[in-house]
Amino acid sequence: MGFESWSDLEVFLKQYEAETYQNFRVRKNNKVADRNKKILAFGSKAPLVPEVSYHYPRTFICTHGRKYKPKVKGKRKRQHSRSLQCSAQIRACVQVVDPSGLKFALKLTSVQLEHNHPLAKHTYNLYPQTRMAYEPDVLAMVDELRKVGAKKKIILAYIHDHSVCKPTRKDVHNLVDKLKKEAHSAPTRAKRLKRWMIEFTEEPGNIGRIFVDKVQDKLCYLCFCCR
Repeated sequence: MGFESWSDLEVFLKQYEAETYQNFRVRKNNKVADRNKKILAFGSKAPLVPEVSYHYPRTFICTHGRKYKPKVKGKRKRQHSRSLQCSAQIRACVQVVDPSGLKFALKLTSVQLEHNHPLAKHTYNLYPQTRMAYEPDVLAMVDELRKVGAKKKIILAYIHDHSVCKPTRKDVHNLVDKLKKEAHSAPTRAKRLKRWMIEFTEEPGNIGRIFVDKVQDKLCYLCFCCR
């Protein structure tokens, strides 16, 4: 099975996960640039991989496959951990599919789908990647509800009614905090205009001015530039 790009593979993998109730995450990435450097360094006759692929091989492992690494040095270990050291994994790599025309494609090089734990729809829907994969229109409406001061209970009910995702109250709390931070960190129009004017006037011979006026309780900006 071949794919034109990593995004095509990821779309296929997401659909496959939803149909089989499996959940994979990327464990290892190697960049194409590093691969090409090794080819040139060793004088290999292997063809250089187009850097448009960005990644050369990628390994997707089961979400229960990673080993648990405690973040604290206390004697009492964590009682609940997702790690089950499951060996299920999928490996993909950029390979030559047409030597004469040096055509490359993504190929699945190794597929191990035997899990050491049961696969169930209920468990799959509890994974963070699943229960918080909000649709763009739902996410946009949640942001609007946040702006007008809607309670998190109302936001949670809206998501449950208009999305296939089933987040928890804590998920909604984290989502609202994330949207707030993004709104505060995003530059305003005035800041973007000021930054653009500074960059414009740094060029020799460029002159610029910004005039601010208030019309019907709204600030209006007039930009005057000349070279």
